Amino acid sequence: MDSPRLVFALIGAICLAVFAACTVEKAKPSKVLPALPPEAGRWTAEESVGRDPYWSNRVAATLDGYRGRIPRRFAEFHPTTFRRLETASNEVALTFDACGGTYGSGFNAPLVDFLEADRVPATIFVSWRWVTNGNLGNFRRLATNGLFQVENHGLTHRPCAVSPREIYRIPSTPDLAAAVMEIAGNAALLERLTGRRTSFFRSGTAYYDDVAMDLAASLGHRVAGWDVLSGDVGGGQTAQAIAGRVLRACKPGSVVIMHLNQPSWNAAPATRIIVETLRSRGVRFVRLDGVREGP
Repeated sequence: MDSPRLVFALIGAICLAVFAACTVEKAKPSKVLPALPPEAGRWTAEESVGRDPYWSNRVAATLDGYRGRIPRRFAEFHPTTFRRLETASNEVALTFDACGGTYGSGFNAPLVDFLEADRVPATIFVSWRWVTNGNLGNFRRLATNGLFQVENHGLTHRPCAVSPREIYRIPSTPDLAAAVMEIAGNAALLERLTGRRTSFFRSGTAYYDDVAMDLAASLGHRVAGWDVLSGDVGGGQTAQAIAGRVLRACKPGSVVIMHLNQPSWNAAPATRIIVETLRSRGVRFVRLDGVREGP
């Protein structure tokens, strides 16, 4: 090959490499965690808060500061709910809930396999109820992969309120102490497992009263909502229907909510369609803690 053709070939190869680097997110290095102790599934929120001066002091101060506060509003979204990325770039955040409970403690391995293989950053909201229903190993897989940001989905996966409320036939935390432990108890347990402090909270059902919203802030958490509801709940939803709803609603800065605790639902094939389609539109996927990281 003569010199001009060689130069053009080299330039072309460099351009292709740069394009690939800008369109596919680079995985952050995997995190090294100590082996999870077999007794971790028996840890309690009270013990985990009590053994950590940061959490014991913060819980005590929050209980003192909010005692007697009367809630005025119980709703899915409040003025301080984090619903969209703080970015002007063409970025979208995928978030997945791991809920827990008798019928909600599965693990969608094909979904996580795809996110890992295609290097898709995502934020995973984890409840202790899910972790302790046979998912310690799955939790470790998520928590040690630098693609994933593990966040707080509540101790018992309930609506968060300081007086008894109910939504979707699920009772809320009944009082101030329970609401504080729903947030801080799960945070202390997850930190005990990972060494990392969570900074976002999404309650079970994503309903809160206004006092619980302030509690979360006092306990160092932003309440994470969304602006794109995937509607992946229920086995009757096809992958095409789920993906269609997301793709119609997504715009730069969107936060999408989906689930990874129900392998029988069609979240895995829907996510593949969503990711491939949005990437073809030039979208970059980001975690909630990396919203300002441009390509």
